[in-house]
Amino acid sequence: ALISPWIIRFVYSEAYFLLVVLMKWLVIGTTPAGTGPGGDDAVPGEWGRFTRWLLERLLRSGELEAACKPWINTEILSFKMRMLGARVGNKVQMDYFHAVEHEHIRIGHDVVFGSN
Repeated sequence: ALISPWIIRFVYSEAYFLLVVLMKWLVIGTTPAGTGPGGDDAVPGEWGRFTRWLLERLLRSGELEAACKPWINTEILSFKMRMLGARVGNKVQMDYFHAVEHEHIRIGHDVVFGSN
């Protein structure tokens, strides 16, 4: 039996998401607040600049977006943002957005933003 291409795409995207989460917490760790792309003044040393660069590349991937966009306005997307380090309250309905320093994101309870 052939596996549908959309199932393969879904599994690949979710596996990529889990890889990013593992890389984030096991290799990169928490990130200091930066000043945007190339915010090297907030990231000390070569290792800090490398890990920030790596994190930016991992989080700006189309695969991560493919793993998050199907879950817009669901608790699953909130859970995924929590896995990346964001503090997201209960009953949050949100659109997917690009971010690098998730541990600096705070969203309260019962918040709706993004999609219609």
